[in-house]
Amino acid sequence: MRLAPGRERLIMSGDRDFYQLLDHDVRVLNTAMHPGKRHIGPPEVIERYGVTPGQWPCFRALCGDPSDNIPGVRGIGSITAARLLAGGLALEDLPGSGHLAGAAGQRVRDAFGQVVAWRETIRVRTDVAVPYRPCGTASPPLPTPAEIVEKLGLW
Repeated sequence: MRLAPGRERLIMSGDRDFYQLLDHDVRVLNTAMHPGKRHIGPPEVIERYGVTPGQWPCFRALCGDPSDNIPGVRGIGSITAARLLAGGLALEDLPGSGHLAGAAGQRVRDAFGQVVAWRETIRVRTDVAVPYRPCGTASPPLPTPAEIVEKLGLW
């Protein structure tokens, strides 16, 4: 089942891997960011990192993602990774793009197979069917805040 177009969705997470899911209806509330900078949409990703949300897995595979144990290509930081992916390129586009010049390009070419594997580790699959109706038994209702306060003797 697909959600109605135009219905805004908010992902609440400090994990930047969710940035790849962003579009005009999907935003991230990054709880790890400073107040005022927590609402992340495609414009914020493009402004801060220089890549589109769709390029996020390629970007992190190139420059690394310590939280996912992805080392990235040695000597390729976020600025170089964004420059390599400029123009909306994906990893598969790089070999024929002319962007892999110089020492940095050689490092990417040498590690290309590993970079593709890292990207697949980071990529969130959106082609898996997920049931939209609850199944199984419902969990028991949670106690009210007043019940917790009384049980703990805080009131």
